[in-house]
Amino acid sequence: MDAIAAFDLTKQYDGKPALRGINLQVPEGRAMACVGRENAGKTTLVRLLAGLRRPTSGECSVLGLAPAFEAARL
Repeated sequence: MDAIAAFDLTKQYDGKPALRGINLQVPEGRAMACVGRENAGKTTLVRLLAGLRRPTSGECSVLGLAPAFEAARL
């Protein structure tokens, strides 16, 4: 099972893309770093994975749970 999975994850704010089609798989027991320049979407990605925001399109899961719908269980 993947600890983190994201497929075509996209987030827009006022029509402007913050993330565009992110695909990511992190197996259990592995580490991941989120590195990039300013305004690259790092914070947006973390907020989506934590269930603090809902994606505009695509889907993600953390430990088999959908953060947008099961944030409390996460």
